[in-house]
Amino acid sequence: MIVTKIREIRTGRESVQGKDWKRTYKRTFKVETDDPYVGGKTVRESLPLAIGMPYQFGAEVDMGAWVTNISATCDTDDGKQWTCVVDYGPYDANQQPQDPTQWVPNISWGNAAFQKIIEKDKDDNEVKNSAGVPFNPALQADDSRSVLSITWNMKHFEDTWSDTYKDKINQSTFWGRAPKTVKCTPINGVRKYNPDYGWYWEVSFEFHVKEETWVFKPLDAGMYKIKDDGTDIEAITKNGVPITEPVPLDGSGKPMPKDGTPTYLEIEYYKEIDFGVFGLDGFYQALQSYVPPIPGGGT
Repeated sequence: MIVTKIREIRTGRESVQGKDWKRTYKRTFKVETDDPYVGGKTVRESLPLAIGMPYQFGAEVDMGAWVTNISATCDTDDGKQWTCVVDYGPYDANQQPQDPTQWVPNISWGNAAFQKIIEKDKDDNEVKNSAGVPFNPALQADDSRSVLSITWNMKHFEDTWSDTYKDKINQSTFWGRAPKTVKCTPINGVRKYNPDYGWYWEVSFEFHVKEETWVFKPLDAGMYKIKDDGTDIEAITKNGVPITEPVPLDGSGKPMPKDGTPTYLEIEYYKEIDFGVFGLDGFYQALQSYVPPIPGGGT
């Protein structure tokens, strides 16, 4: 039981454009089968068109109109000949394919607010009090970070993903951001059912972006120094009395000279991992290459 012939009826084609620039089209096909028990579903799916495909006829293309409806009507007594009508209507960004795992992912940018210690001012100078000593407790200021959220329908979800990727940073460039600037939060998955597809997973990703990288760079300071013989540490003293406030160190465990340059350490706490395993960066590349259509169907 198969479809044996498909031909388009060239007469009766329609093309309409309204004053709102929206376009509609209509095309008609004749379909023949070798058995009267070939049903409408098989006939519809035999057409070289599907819901969501843009209008195209020969060299003519209109990305502002897509297939919105396909009907199949058996019109002979032998049950082997069908008339199929394909309607095209205005593009609807909310329309999705039948397979939920082929739906366009939801991508959004937000922000999260934190507090951070202020060690340098806007001119990159060390923040000190009038006595030339860093503030204790340290000054803090608001720190707003960009947050990238992606919700994607996937065929499978591994419950180990969250433990593997949570609080890890990008090993290589991700979403146009440099290595070590993007941190992944726990990955969430919700199992859902679609009557046309079956069970699938709605997976949510969230990434926090820190342009100066997620490497901690604290001022080297403290109240202890390395002994001259390098065997141990001892309290830093002033006039023979141990100090009670941290003072800048020189990066080698010794008090920094008054005219010295502040030393900032680099502490890498977050482990790096490859985010490429999910294929999310492909969406970023698609967004970068997308060219919005011109109203009216121009190019």
